[in-house]
Amino acid sequence: MSQGFSEFKDLYPEFFIGIISIGENTGKLYEVLKGLSVYYDKSLFIKKEIKNACIYPMFIFISMILLSIFLVNEVIPNFFEIYKSMNINYQKGVKLYMI
Repeated sequence: MSQGFSEFKDLYPEFFIGIISIGENTGKLYEVLKGLSVYYDKSLFIKKEIKNACIYPMFIFISMILLSIFLVNEVIPNFFEIYKSMNINYQKGVKLYMI
């Protein structure tokens, strides 16, 4: 069985083929295959959990970027228009202070 899997090394990892070979040599192929099933199930579970754990921070990061874009494009120009309507002259490099 391990020889058959080793003919397609690009499809099966060395770890998998080696464990199958050990199972054949010891005569406990069934237990080895069950162990491989548990190993790959846990590996898939861990990868899935890591992916799920990274989704929330990415959502927060993207939300912050979108909020920043909204502030720059909508809120700041509105404040400028408010100052302009109050006849406050804005000069580049001069900070506006409200007293």
